[in-house]
Amino acid sequence: MNNKKILLKLSWNNSYQVLVHALHRSKRSLPNLHTPRLQTEISPLLANQILPSGTTILTTGIPVGSSVVRPFRKEVCTWCFAYHDGKTLKYRIDGKIYFYSSACLVVFSEYDPFHILRNTLIEGLYLKCEGEIQDEEVPLTENLADVIQKRWDEVSAWKVAVKRLKISKRQKFYPTVTAEDYAESNLYMDKEQTKNENELSKLLQSSEVEKVKKYPYILVSYTSIYKFVRLVVPDCLLLWVNPNNIRSIIGRNLTNALGIWSSVTEQDEEREYFGFGVHPSASYFNHSCDPNVQKLRVGNRYEFFAYGIRKSDNVKERRRILKECFYVCGCSKCTIELAS
Repeated sequence: MNNKKILLKLSWNNSYQVLVHALHRSKRSLPNLHTPRLQTEISPLLANQILPSGTTILTTGIPVGSSVVRPFRKEVCTWCFAYHDGKTLKYRIDGKIYFYSSACLVVFSEYDPFHILRNTLIEGLYLKCEGEIQDEEVPLTENLADVIQKRWDEVSAWKVAVKRLKISKRQKFYPTVTAEDYAESNLYMDKEQTKNENELSKLLQSSEVEKVKKYPYILVSYTSIYKFVRLVVPDCLLLWVNPNNIRSIIGRNLTNALGIWSSVTEQDEEREYFGFGVHPSASYFNHSCDPNVQKLRVGNRYEFFAYGIRKSDNVKERRRILKECFYVCGCSKCTIELAS
């Protein structure tokens, strides 16, 4: 490792090239990295110089969206994700939203000036909408894109009908929302610190048709999340709560969110799943079959380090796992192993 440049590989066509351009436009940079002009399927980031093990390559900002699962909401800080052996956190808002410190509570409040997150996390509306969604059959004889569009056209009609009603009369139009859908609806506001991440998020893939074909309930889930968000946000923000934006956000979250896990002291120790966070820049370091980068969560941020290449699963096992993310890797390692 000390006698050659470290190569960070990503198997999406031109994705690293686009990533570097996006960072340049947003006045961010990765000082140790550059993108060579290669006529290959992979546009990698190469180190400008030898990077010693432990070199920080990327530190993300706060997540553009995150959610702590309900079983841990009293024990995991809503802001920094701190966890202390299952102890109930001391600082809270309205006895419903828990924080590790008063500083976390204050910063959270600054990010939520319209009390959208506050009102959502308090769960008043969610408890009225809570339920389970029945799986639906997707008609394979029809064009799936048309089926999806038809469902969203129905949602647009719902929006018009609800808008005409008084708030007290809207309950019969409430969507059914599962606990998972509710977690998806908890999004941080687009503040200055997340603008770079939001720009990168637009470049990530959203394979809506493929996802609905494999998991039909997703179509119902997506439309329910949209309806729920429409009912939660104040009128001044409804302009941005439209089907295209919601479909784009949750479509990317499904395969690009990073899990929030408890820390472990031993390699074989079981970890607790606390929820998820969306760090768009981190997603570009999240797909390599020959990795030399490891990620480490520090509070509500991720750091990525250069390190020695580790032994991986064989190509068939890797492809089986990546298939769940609707991703087919075409890196040189996969190509060589498939040919052998």
